[in-house]
Amino acid sequence: MIGVAFERLRSTSELRAGDATVETRCDDDSVCRVEVRTDDGMVAALSAAHLVRQAVLHAVRRGRRAVAMTLDVSSPACGAVLAELRDLAGHGIGTLQVRRAGETVLVDVDLRAASA
Repeated sequence: MIGVAFERLRSTSELRAGDATVETRCDDDSVCRVEVRTDDGMVAALSAAHLVRQAVLHAVRRGRRAVAMTLDVSSPACGAVLAELRDLAGHGIGTLQVRRAGETVLVDVDLRAASA
């Protein structure tokens, strides 16, 4: 018997605006992991929040079931991104779960209700 291993396909996209970058990696289990990188300025934080919003809406359109991210609690982007995600949840785009883990904030957005 011959064993064959298939590499899981991953879809990666990157959005940039000014000093903010949001990278989204989606895998076969329909979960997207979002990484936010910014400088420490408020303009970059607001740009990052807007890019995260676009990434989540794109995940909904592609039929993904969840978005997961980890945010640095000391970054101005953390508050801006959380505000944007709360706004999306308030408009029926999934449910938001936020937990603190030391110096990070773990964020999970369940998109199943939005894509139904």
